[in-house]
Amino acid sequence: MNKIIIRMYLSFLVCSLMTSCVETTNSAKSIKCDVDNTQSISESALIGDVNIISLQDSSATISSVNKVICIDSILYILDDKSQCLYLYKTDGAFLRAISDRGRASNEYLNLNDFFIDNVNGNINLVSQLEQKMLVYNHDATEFIETQKLPGKFARMECVEGGYIGYRGNYRENEGDENFCIMGRDMRIKDSFSKINSNREYEYHAQTLPFSTYKGKVYFHNDTGLDIYGIGNADMQPSLNYVLNCGEHNTPSF
Repeated sequence: MNKIIIRMYLSFLVCSLMTSCVETTNSAKSIKCDVDNTQSISESALIGDVNIISLQDSSATISSVNKVICIDSILYILDDKSQCLYLYKTDGAFLRAISDRGRASNEYLNLNDFFIDNVNGNINLVSQLEQKMLVYNHDATEFIETQKLPGKFARMECVEGGYIGYRGNYRENEGDENFCIMGRDMRIKDSFSKINSNREYEYHAQTLPFSTYKGKVYFHNDTGLDIYGIGNADMQPSLNYVLNCGEHNTPSF
């Protein structure tokens, strides 16, 4: 039987947060990070418990896990190498896999990301190359539709009333910005974080820019020092945290 063992690789940024202190500066919290004195996640109290789920025998061969989401007793596992989304029950029973690679409208050439819709529970598969999103019902037993995206997004996430997309430093037109807020109709309402010309087209497939907590989506800007939050597609993102790494801060220029 296959086993999925979840390992958490944390950057120095997250490790620093474990040994940091927080101060409030105006509306944002300033987090002082001692990057010279970090702490292993296994030595912290961040994780309460760990469960190992034995995945039942199936034709699935999971080799490069990019993203895992657990909702309503279903594990959704995105595999970069096979370009498949695998669905398991939380007891380890295999449900099915989405592996519709091809050039048809209901297929994808490259699978970059997926997320679960916060309104209807649908599975949304994101293909940056083809600028489209494939929509399935919650357990992938039914293909619903293909939606054209207003940009080549490498990552996407749901917010109330719409979505937020991350271009991954890919600029299609002059003036394109890295983050876009869209309504449910996929029309762009706002964009921000200008793409740095020195980092244009520079994107790492393992990058997960979005983190969700209690219905709010958090993300960081180009320098990684300012952390914003957004809960509604009709509102501007708010600056929630500012990381202060002292002499290790990225120069403002």
